[in-house]
Amino acid sequence: MPQCSSSAPAGGWTNCLGVWVAPDGGKYTGEWRNGKPDGRGSYVYPKGGVYVGEWRNGAEDGDGIYTWTSGQRYEGRWREGKRDGWGVQTYVGGDRYVGFWQNDVRAGQGVLYNQDGSIGQAGIWSNGLLNVVVFLDVKRFPFVLEVETLESSPGNQKPSSDDTSLPRLSADERVRRCIGAGARPGTSEFSRCMNE
Repeated sequence: MPQCSSSAPAGGWTNCLGVWVAPDGGKYTGEWRNGKPDGRGSYVYPKGGVYVGEWRNGAEDGDGIYTWTSGQRYEGRWREGKRDGWGVQTYVGGDRYVGFWQNDVRAGQGVLYNQDGSIGQAGIWSNGLLNVVVFLDVKRFPFVLEVETLESSPGNQKPSSDDTSLPRLSADERVRRCIGAGARPGTSEFSRCMNE
């Protein structure tokens, strides 16, 4: 891809590589299409955060990595400038969330690991909150043994850990099966496949 013309304004750049400094001091370096960042590129935000990855129509969109100045880091799917799809967020203290995001919050299947690698919370997330808790046997992780819906009434009993009707496929096995079937992580097809 050729370099963008320095004599033309960034709004006129298309199918080229260019560097643009925003009025607030942010700096984009990468591919341009139709006057907007589009393709592979990086952006250094005025307060020091850095995004490196795919862009579409001027926003973070596709696979990318955002690193905060604090050291916190997200690596995964983006859509229209927000975390959306499969991703891994590592927090400053070392805790790590591995799972799905929607509209910049945890949504779908995910596991929050403690700094020491133990499981803090696992289950189905909605609007950033844990809705369905999945209890995991650490000796057999990631096999699901018990499921509790937080919205259920207090009188409801959790299934017994001896209940053989619960799914026993590991998360890794489901991911491999879904990718093998042609489903791409971060798509609704992948989510449906993971829930089968």
